[in-house]
Amino acid sequence: MPLRQQMRFFIIGVVCSLATRADAAQQEVPAVGVVAGDYELTASTDSIPNAKRERRGHLVLRDLIVVRELFGTPCRLYGWTDVDFRSLGAPIAKSDTPPDSKDPENPGVLVLEPTPAFAKIMKSMKLRKTAEPPGAPIMLIGTVENKRTTRGMRDGGGIGLFVEAQEGQCVLGRWSRFGIAAGSEGAFKLCRVPGRRPTTR
Repeated sequence: MPLRQQMRFFIIGVVCSLATRADAAQQEVPAVGVVAGDYELTASTDSIPNAKRERRGHLVLRDLIVVRELFGTPCRLYGWTDVDFRSLGAPIAKSDTPPDSKDPENPGVLVLEPTPAFAKIMKSMKLRKTAEPPGAPIMLIGTVENKRTTRGMRDGGGIGLFVEAQEGQCVLGRWSRFGIAAGSEGAFKLCRVPGRRPTTR
């Protein structure tokens, strides 16, 4: 085969390889996400007719020193929030880790980064489907995974904040039960506080 033709095939092969890798990278990177930093959180419910339907407060996210895994899904961020989800009817018991816990071993908030296999696990457990779009983070509050002594169990209560879209410096989504305990559900909006840089602790 002439050298010029060999070079042509080589170049085509390289271009195709790079295109394939780019497509794979685009599929792996979530369209929306959260990072360490300080946020304003607004949560509302559409499940309780006679209750105050909205709560406002703050949510802080920090980097975990050691990355954890839940069902093979990495957890790189933890945090806490002063938003009272229990008053909105969320299935968070008094014995669960309080949402405002700043203890990395028993965090008030634990952030999941779902893998493609995670949706199948959620479906098999008959829980809410994984976040849309695929790969978008899920913030756990009051679940068995938020408490060191109950980590790995398959029951309990708690909720997940399922990120669904990004709007400027804010992410939007729905919150609903993450464990087997039933409760209300609703919507949330999480916005970065301007001028505050994320920290690692």
